Amino acid sequence: MTEVRLSTRPGEVPDWEAFHALAASYEDREEPILAFGYLLVAASLMPEVDGATAARLGLFAFQTGNFDFALRCFVLAAGKATNAKEKRERTNAVVNLVKKNGLSVTAAELRPVKLDLPPLIERINPQEEGKSRTSLLVAHAADLTENVLMSISEHSSQACHVFRFSEIARKIPMFNADRFLLYLCRDLAPDLMLFRHAELTLRAFDPRVETLKAIKEQLGIPVVSLYYDLAKPSFERLCRSYLPGLDIVVTLDSSFDTAVAEPHGVTVVTGWTPLPQSIYFDDGRKRPIEVGFVGRTSAHYQGRARAIEGLREAGIAVSVHSADEGTRLPMAEMGEFLRSCKIVLNFSTTAVISAWELNERKPGEVPLVNHVKGRVFEAIACGALLLESRNTCTSAYFSPGEHYAEFSDLSDLVEKVRHFIANEDQRSRIAHVATKRFGERYTGAQFWTEVESCVEQVRARARRAP
Repeated sequence: MTEVRLSTRPGEVPDWEAFHALAASYEDREEPILAFGYLLVAASLMPEVDGATAARLGLFAFQTGNFDFALRCFVLAAGKATNAKEKRERTNAVVNLVKKNGLSVTAAELRPVKLDLPPLIERINPQEEGKSRTSLLVAHAADLTENVLMSISEHSSQACHVFRFSEIARKIPMFNADRFLLYLCRDLAPDLMLFRHAELTLRAFDPRVETLKAIKEQLGIPVVSLYYDLAKPSFERLCRSYLPGLDIVVTLDSSFDTAVAEPHGVTVVTGWTPLPQSIYFDDGRKRPIEVGFVGRTSAHYQGRARAIEGLREAGIAVSVHSADEGTRLPMAEMGEFLRSCKIVLNFSTTAVISAWELNERKPGEVPLVNHVKGRVFEAIACGALLLESRNTCTSAYFSPGEHYAEFSDLSDLVEKVRHFIANEDQRSRIAHVATKRFGERYTGAQFWTEVESCVEQVRARARRAP
């Protein structure tokens, strides 16, 4: 079998040709699911999918019952035929597929189209050098914040690659997608596997806990899971159900009961949102914006909108960047905005129910719970004064009155904003002390150092095991 690893040099990922060759080797060994998986990876990395590859993908998709994807592949293959014989054979494949399965297609659908495969394995930062280990981040990348991805690149020892398992699972039946993940980890042999559940609407495309258990026990690859929103009961239950497949649980905005994890031999790291230093820092500039806010303001976040409107009605200008208002900032501009703010607002509550339930309930009916937003660390790292809704979660990291100010209701919020606008020296002093504490305890480098230290403990235990 062709040997493929993540690196011939640390951090180097195989190109599409290596994955194409590995697909061929599994096809020779009559392992069609593995061949299909690796051919999908290869196709996702190719500058342009050629006709022969499209035809093979179509055949594999047909064999696994994915007729819609098979049709797209056969149509693409027919459009890329280089001679009359190829054109006829590939066109016949399309016609036979349509007839056999009673599919209804339009002429437009029979025109060659791109397969729209995102890169299924992608290096987070191909330009970085000097990494001593490789890691495979199994995740739906759209559900990971850019903060986490960039901080891995900047502050960990890992040359990290994202594997979009949910995209593979859309093409291959789920049980076989899990089998492919197991073989992928065996063939690529990363030093570490990072795991993040798919976004809420794709939870059905998560790998099974049994698969993660096999990766850590049979392949000896430590499995670290990253969790947001463990303050929500549904997420906490999800984490509990996956404990047999994990070595380490890393919480990013909430706590998790270590007593629940210990019987499974799982280490809990109570972390925070790791930030890339290249984006979040204080450069001592003047701050022309008195009050700023970044975040959602609709659905169960309408309390934020009411608070912001209350400030404006009191004559206080508030600069808001929100996806709900079409003004979400690109990552590169986030630090610039926060460094321009004297005061940054934060509201610590989140809904305890899932996103798809929100449309069925009025905002006032949605139960809320506190957790530590990434905005807490973003604002403080950039040297703004954090003005935070009163809660007991943020105070586990920073001290109210010393590192940030807190408010209890709208009238208190208006009073606190007016006070700190009028008392610049006090505002600046609190913000400076908070930024100093952030640099001492909560940087991205410190976050990944703690995680990697726990990973080394997992490896040490494995070496001592009989």
